[in-house]
Amino acid sequence: MSFKHLTRLLLLYLFISSGSALADFQIIVNAQNSTTSLDKTYLKKLYLKKTIVFPNGNNATPVGVETPSTQKAFNSKILNRSNASLNSYWSRLMFSGVATPPVLFASDAQAIDFVARNPDAFAFVSDKTEIHNSRVKIITIY
Repeated sequence: MSFKHLTRLLLLYLFISSGSALADFQIIVNAQNSTTSLDKTYLKKLYLKKTIVFPNGNNATPVGVETPSTQKAFNSKILNRSNASLNSYWSRLMFSGVATPPVLFASDAQAIDFVARNPDAFAFVSDKTEIHNSRVKIITIY
């Protein structure tokens, strides 16, 4: 095996094992929602309320959690914003009467319960949280 080939395999292994896709959080939707995956750009538009429907035409209600590490990971990896930048964004929209920020729950369990009870809801929760509620499902983000 050549050094070049070995280097490529090592880089591929590091990329896959790093959890580079969305480490630190996962996205859940109500089990009745037919959505199984979203691209990052569409997820960003949904969370920032630039669009209010899932690709399947269902309404979308974003929520999240206040947990600093989970919130920071979602904000940086999906929204490409710091907490300060995001707060400024929502302040502008609220001041102009355009939109209000998504509700942030104190715990993953509260966010999961909300999504389970609301067919239009989706949430970001910690990737360490095991989902034991048959009324929600994890979707793939690409």
